[in-house]
Amino acid sequence: MDITTLNMYGWGGDWFGYGGYGWPWPGIIWVIGFLLFWGALLALLIWAVRSSTGSHRPHDTPKDVLRRRLAAGEISEEEYERLRKILED
Repeated sequence: MDITTLNMYGWGGDWFGYGGYGWPWPGIIWVIGFLLFWGALLALLIWAVRSSTGSHRPHDTPKDVLRRRLAAGEISEEEYERLRKILED
């Protein structure tokens, strides 16, 4: 068999089917599209997993908030005691 017969049956030439002539744009576009598709799918999967298992910190109780405000100097000790008594009732 010669190269003409092989090309006729699709068994010759380079990977992109051009037989060594011309620039293989369709093949390059398919490769880039393939990589972009799978990259986007992987990024979406990573985002979905991270957002579903994100840090679910328990909410602070009112007493915790009161203690933090006292420690930060936002309220005085008298205000702290007054508000703590209100919360306990």
